[in-house]
Amino acid sequence: MKPDASCQSYFVERASRSMKPSDFEAPSCLNSQELAQALEQMWRERRKPELAALASEFARIAGLAHSIEEEEGEVSPFLYVLF
Repeated sequence: MKPDASCQSYFVERASRSMKPSDFEAPSCLNSQELAQALEQMWRERRKPELAALASEFARIAGLAHSIEEEEGEVSPFLYVLF
């Protein structure tokens, strides 16, 4: 990918100039299947079929990274605690 010499500008006029709270809200995905569906839908809407095809793989990898730690009652020695 390189600059297009025939292009005068890469500026794109935005449809909306201000953001709304909904722009920062994302639906919750309770499991990897919901995440895969949400990713696939988003990428299809944005015309990115090459990413949509990989949605289930991304969700599977995200599931591997997800872990819930049990609270032990003690603060890790690697954390700085303010009293």
